[in-house]
Amino acid sequence: MNNVIPQEFFNYAVHGGSCWVAREVYGVDNPQWRLFRHWMLNIGPKWFKNLYLKHGERFAAFISDKPVLKYAIRKWMDSKIKTLHKEWQHSVQV
Repeated sequence: MNNVIPQEFFNYAVHGGSCWVAREVYGVDNPQWRLFRHWMLNIGPKWFKNLYLKHGERFAAFISDKPVLKYAIRKWMDSKIKTLHKEWQHSVQV
């Protein structure tokens, strides 16, 4: 994992509610779901966060047996995680 990500981020992002889709897409043991959770809760648009919190659990169940759809969602989530890496790299350089 990129050493630019602050270690305290991983300490607060514990297993638990509100990131059903990311856990379904990445797997519970993959820390990438935590990075997406951070983006969704702190950086992503409010409308997306509200939609995710309202429908995410059901949507995660829906995609559980759809690997092609999960792959597409993962690529999109990866693009959001990439913005975190850029933001943290910039904050280290400043």
